[in-house]
Parts: sequence; structure tokens; C-alpha cells
Amino acid sequence: MGVVYGLSILRFPFSFPGLIGVTALAGIVVNDAIVLVDRFNTLKDQMPSIAEAVIAGCKQRLQPVILTTLTTATGVLPLIFSGEVFRDLAVVVAIGITVATLFTLVIIPVLYVLLEEDRNHTFFAVRWVKGLYTIVKNRFRRTKNVPDTHIDQSVSV
Repeated sequence: MGVVYGLSILRFPFSFPGLIGVTALAGIVVNDAIVLVDRFNTLKDQMPSIAEAVIAGCKQRLQPVILTTLTTATGVLPLIFSGEVFRDLAVVVAIGITVATLFTLVIIPVLYVLLEEDRNHTFFAVRWVKGLYTIVKNRFRRTKNVPDTHIDQSVSV
């Protein structure tokens, strides 16, 4: 998401080197998420609640994740000035990792708490989809206001 907006703002085309940058970016972002989830799992047994374990894990892993992001983003900056081929790759990695790190530090902890607290119950996404299906089904059912004239009234009780 950050890649698309970053390239649009800078008015750079999405090219093959940019695609290579997206692939590299995916690996870095997954690594950041694994580091966070591993810390959450380690602290889950030591803390009284999952939310406290997530807060403590975020505090402990904030600095390593931020430093990894900064070193990667600044490490590819010289490639921006090296030529047109590597420019797209460097822009994709620098902007993408910055935005993805912010999302990782917010979305991964929230999803972890939701999934871990809902582990013994029906998965929240399944409940959400079922609820949405019911709303849509009832919505289309109500739009047809057809009177009940098909009932056979000749039968007496």
C-alpha cells in the first residue's frame, strides 16, 4: 500500500526492479512480524494476560524493529542516485519498509490479541462473515414486498 502511494507521489513508474523491491520488502516485513510474534509467545506464559504480554513485547521489540527499518531505508538511499534501473528498487524498498513497519507495529499486536483471546470461541472472522451474510440476505429479502395472495383460502378450519 505504501509502495503504490509512494510511487504515485514521486511520479515514478512501477517497473521490474520495483517488483524485485516489493519481493525483498515482503521478506523484511514478514521478518519483523515474526520477531514480534515470537516475543509475544515468549511473554504470554510469563504475564497474567495476553494484552499485557503484547504491550511488553512491543516495548521490548520496538527499538530493534525501528533500527532495522532505518538501516534498511538509509542503506538503499545511495541506489536512488545511481541510475534509473536501481532507483525504482530503492524507492520501493525505502518507502515500503517505512510504511509497512508502522502497519506491523500496529496491526500485528491487535490481530494477535484478537486471535489469542478468541482461540476457544468461534473465530471472529467467521462470525463477522456470517453476520454480514445474514444482513445482506435479509436486506434483499425485505426489498420484495409481495403480498401473500398465494395462500389457498378455500380450506376451512
